[in-house]
Amino acid sequence: MTKLPNWLISYLRQPFVFIVWVMETYTKNTTRARIFMAKPDVIKVFKLAITITMLAWIVVGIMASDEDRGRLTEKIRTTWGDIQDINEQKKLQSN
Repeated sequence: MTKLPNWLISYLRQPFVFIVWVMETYTKNTTRARIFMAKPDVIKVFKLAITITMLAWIVVGIMASDEDRGRLTEKIRTTWGDIQDINEQKKLQSN
């Protein structure tokens, strides 16, 4: 059996190097995110941002015309149903 050339070995190794890099980066970022989100002020800012966004969408819903309000309501119902399906799938996978 002949030995493969170095350039071919390097070429075939690259997908594995990339996968390892992605996994290491994901682990580092997950750890950083946990540390960042554990700070009380950060949680307050995120809750405030979510509350402001919710209030803005309520204002949009109130000020929309009847036709637009119907489309907005339908889109929210569709999105909510999709979210519920995803949550159910996660529950089934964790069991």
